[in-house]
Formats: sequence, C-alpha cells, structure tokens
Amino acid sequence: MNRLRTLVGTLLVAGLAFLSGGWLVGHNERAAEFSAQLFREVLQHVRDEYVDPYSEDRLYRMAADGLLRELGDPHTALMSPEEYENLRLQTTGEYGGLGIQIALRDGWVTVIAPLPNTPAARAGIQPGDRIVEVNGQSTRGWTEDQAVRALRGPKGTTVRIKVVRVGVDEPIEFTIVRDEIHIDSVSAAYLLDPAAGVGYVRLTTFAETSKDELVRAIERLRGQGMRKLVLDLRLNPGGLFDQAIAISDLFLREGQTIVQMRARDPSESRTFRARGDAVLPDAPLVVLAPWLSGGEPSARARCKAWCRYPAGTSSSSPRASGTPPWAGPFRKIESRPATATRRAPCPRGTRCRASRTARTAGGSSTAGAGSCRTSRCAPIQ
Repeated sequence: MNRLRTLVGTLLVAGLAFLSGGWLVGHNERAAEFSAQLFREVLQHVRDEYVDPYSEDRLYRMAADGLLRELGDPHTALMSPEEYENLRLQTTGEYGGLGIQIALRDGWVTVIAPLPNTPAARAGIQPGDRIVEVNGQSTRGWTEDQAVRALRGPKGTTVRIKVVRVGVDEPIEFTIVRDEIHIDSVSAAYLLDPAAGVGYVRLTTFAETSKDELVRAIERLRGQGMRKLVLDLRLNPGGLFDQAIAISDLFLREGQTIVQMRARDPSESRTFRARGDAVLPDAPLVVLAPWLSGGEPSARARCKAWCRYPAGTSSSSPRASGTPPWAGPFRKIESRPATATRRAPCPRGTRCRASRTARTAGGSSTAGAGSCRTSRCAPIQ
C-alpha cells in the first residue's frame, strides 16, 4: 500500500511538472507570436498610412537599428558596407578630411578625439565637442555615416562646422580646410629625462600598424638609453581588438592574462594570454589612461595611472596602492592631476598653455625650450 502511494505521488508530481513546463513553453510561444503579429501590424500601418512614404526594406533596416540602439551599448551596431569601408579607412588607410574620430552621444555627433597634427587638431577641436552644424545644416539625428560623408572630402576644400563645448556659453564656429589624413598610431616618442633614462610614447589609436610602430619607437628610445617608459593613452579612443592584445603582449611575461571575453555560453568564452613577445618585460612602466570618456587632455584633467615596479623594488610609495584587475607586478597610482613634474619641450605643432612656448612644425621654439610641462602642451590654433 505504501509503495502504491509513493508511486502515485511520484507520478502526480511528474505530471504536474510536465504540465506546468508545457504551459510555460506554450505561454512563451504565444507571447512571442503576439509580439511578432504586433510588429507586422505596426510595420503595415507605417508603410501604408504614414505621412512620408518609406519602403518596406527601409522600415526593416530602421527596426533593426532601433533594436540595437535600445540595447544601450554604443559598441553594438549593424554596419552597412559603406560604414564598414569608413571603419577600414580609419584603421588602415589614408583619406581626405579633418582628422577627427567621432561617435554618436545622446543623438549628436560628438568628437572622441582629434588626431594629432591634423586640420582638426590645429584648428582647436577638442574631445567632447558636440558638432551641431555642418555647412549650416543641423546634425541632430544624424548617423555616423552621414557625418563622415559630410566631413570628409578632397584635400584643399573647406567645411564649416559649429560645435557646442562644455563650459562655453555660445556655440563655436570653425572653418577648416581638409587635408590628406595619415593615421600614425605613435604621435610622439622622446626621452623625458635622458639622465634617468625615462622615455615617453604617446599611442593615439589601435590600428593595423600600431604594434609595429610602437616596437620601432621603443627600440629607438632604447638605443638612446631608455630604461623606463611612460605610455600615454589619454588621447586613444580605441580601435582594433587584436592590436590592443598584441600591444599588451609587449609588456607582459609569457602566460599572463591580457583579457577575457565572456559569452552567454561559457563554452564560447575565451582568454587571451601573453605569448612571450615582451620588449620591456621588467622595466618600470607607467600607463596614463583617460579619466573621463573622451580623454579630456586639459591641465585640469585627471588620470588613472598603472605603475609597474621591477622585481625586488619596494612598493611603499604613498602614491601606490591597490592591485590592478589583471596579472603582473603592477600597482595602481591613485588619481591625481595629470601634470608631469619634469619640464620638457612641447612636441612639434603644439604650444604651452601656461607660458605660450610654441614649437613650430619645423621644430623651432618661440620661447625658451624646456619651459613647459608636457601635459600643458596644446595644439597650435
């Protein structure tokens, strides 16, 4: 009798579980079908009755773009062939334009960073500038592709843009002459302190040639006596993933974790590790990275710096604390004003905000060389 009760109870529980599971599956299927039917009806009404005519192909593309936009992830997008070609040009080629990297922020075309020694940088365009007009036309609601087509053009032609800048009451107007844009990943590489062997390299993007350019710059500085390195990423908006991994590999020991890609399905997750290609595996290294998105390069900007001490060196410095979220003998330097303590000449094409010291394109200085802090160097306008 007890066995019969146990069997009946087990069958009852199994039956309820089966029925409830089937009900959930059926409920989810019905909900999905209802949503699909709703979408088809909305699409039909817009196609047939909206005041402005749209083709069905256009509506489907708008729906796909809207779906991805609702995710709230600026790095997830559906690229047309034209948009993909623009990305390829930015990371591999040369083109006629202003030399700015842009993205959509809050519905506006926004400057991520001007490329060094380009018309935009020379004109004074800054990271975070919101481009609200191009040639008298509002950019509200523009796509990146529309902005790229409007801003690029043959060398020697002009474009008028109006930008809104944080802290400035009125929009600022610029008339800029387009030029041939050559994308150089390493925009500056020199010895900050020859006596101490401190080198400085500014890496402005992760393009196809970034690793090779950085290796050449490091080898040249090592030939000049560099034993320590400051790697400046404050004007770097990003780029190719494989190049970022390859560059990280230059400073890590074999087997150390560089980055993890975590997928919804754990079996598809990947871990990228250093392969032993380090050019400076043990040298002291400081990495300057943006404190704010867009990397505001002003004297008031603050930065995060990751500092690596060679084995056996004490880490009792009052500015060193915490542990970075990846392997390696590195320590985080607490955020502080991004100004260098040693004075050095400004790179070519820039001037000193504080003393008006300027270095022309030919390398001459209008004031005494060595009289400016490197973080106060700004593009000559």
